[in-house]
Amino acid sequence: MRTVHRPVPTPPLPADRWLGALLAHALGDAVGAGVEGAPRAEAERYAAALRASGADALRPHHGRPAGHVSDDTQCTRLLLESLAAEGQVVPARVASGLATLVACGAYVGGGEGTLGVARRLAQGVPWTDAAAPPGYEANGAAMRAAPIGLWLAGDERALLAAADAQAAITHRSPVARGGAQVVALAVARAAATCGRPWTDAPGFVHALADGVAEAAPPWAAWLTRLAEAAAQGDACAAIAPCAPAGDGSSRRHGVSGHAVPSVIAALAVAITHMDDPWEAILAAIALGGDTDSVAAMAGAVTGARAASAAPLPGSLLSRLHEHGAWDQVDGYAATIRRAAERVGAGA
Repeated sequence: MRTVHRPVPTPPLPADRWLGALLAHALGDAVGAGVEGAPRAEAERYAAALRASGADALRPHHGRPAGHVSDDTQCTRLLLESLAAEGQVVPARVASGLATLVACGAYVGGGEGTLGVARRLAQGVPWTDAAAPPGYEANGAAMRAAPIGLWLAGDERALLAAADAQAAITHRSPVARGGAQVVALAVARAAATCGRPWTDAPGFVHALADGVAEAAPPWAAWLTRLAEAAAQGDACAAIAPCAPAGDGSSRRHGVSGHAVPSVIAALAVAITHMDDPWEAILAAIALGGDTDSVAAMAGAVTGARAASAAPLPGSLLSRLHEHGAWDQVDGYAATIRRAAERVGAGA
């Protein structure tokens, strides 16, 4: 697999779109991780406490203090660092970063797919041979795909190719890789709506379905089902019907880490709360289950439309950190800006 270059010049998104999307992504991840795997009832109580008490309600997770990000943000940071250093996605560089996270004990959380790949990489398996098998269809590739949408917004053919290429570092499954393409495209399309009234959620999703129909045909069908549910006034009603048989995603047990229900869930809450990234994050957490990944993806989509971190609670942003990489949110924001500037984004 080759390094992914931008094949033709395209108008870049301004850096504030990057900050809006990726700080909301990190916030959803860190906040949602506090109840990862919890049933919906517990997750709903946690979301209500966050709405009422803000940072005072934050929970620790995976042996880390409250506000620490998990692998959703860590893997996203690796893509950003590749863009900042190389101006492009270099799979070998991203794979090396995954191996380092495991080798130094810094990898936080994660399903057996991406974490298992990182462990194999740390053991010296070449990155071209380390990806999870085709039957593994979790959301590890989708959860980190937002930078691709920001980088290649306006060049959707290149965007879909790059989203698939970064997904292939950890996943061989077409379903998992298609999920990454959907998230990247949703972020790019959401950023394009900035400054315009949000009036047609079903139409937005139908357009996403059309956008991935050639590259990921099954996803077009799942997105069409989401659009139809949104038109009926309950986008989240599409989550369980889109889940594979035996998956377990339900209104009682929460959303699983399978790529399909988790990406559909993230989009469902995003299109319902498109003008309020924090409310989208809370709604994603309230679904239960894979709360950090669903909230991170929902945050990325709505944050890209918001075009800044202004709608996010400052008391919560100030608690974000990743031990050994950045101790304050300003450190992560600097990484985001470097990536945006390297690929040509304006201030």
